[in-house]
Amino acid sequence: MKKTVILGFVLTLMVFGTAIGNDSLNVRFVGNWPFGPSHAVAYDSSRQLAFCGSGGGLYILDVSDPAEPQSIAESIRTRGVVKGLFYQPSAQRLYIAAKAAGLEIWDVSTPSIPVKLGCYATPKYVYDVVVEDQYAYVAEATAGLGVIDISNPANPHEVGRCETPDDALGVAVSGQ
Repeated sequence: MKKTVILGFVLTLMVFGTAIGNDSLNVRFVGNWPFGPSHAVAYDSSRQLAFCGSGGGLYILDVSDPAEPQSIAESIRTRGVVKGLFYQPSAQRLYIAAKAAGLEIWDVSTPSIPVKLGCYATPKYVYDVVVEDQYAYVAEATAGLGVIDISNPANPHEVGRCETPDDALGVAVSGQ
């Protein structure tokens, strides 16, 4: 399990650490950050930050030198395992799918001092989250797809739900 977790992060660094394009023959190892099981990674390309979920918490890493990632903050703690992340660059917000704890919304405009803005306790486990405009779309396993209005991050609330034929473990949004 640990090898898989580290491999996932290493692969992420390889993608972000090289500017070779689509030439898969030139992928190379450039560095890693060894920590516990990680199920989610998000990236802020303008600030060269990686957000790495690990268990019930999150590391914020400076990856400007991919060979030597540096920890900036480890203060984000969730009440559930971090299963999915969505980073919104325009607002510098991080949305966390925290399994049993639901959805959490964090301000990461100052990466060394992240601030929790709000949370929403979903009916089932949350495995993934995508944000588009004022809505967070969450994959809630047996409960299907949940749509949460996040226009007021301190008071997110559900505005829609769609059952899925099987567990919803991932989500993507395209258009409307």
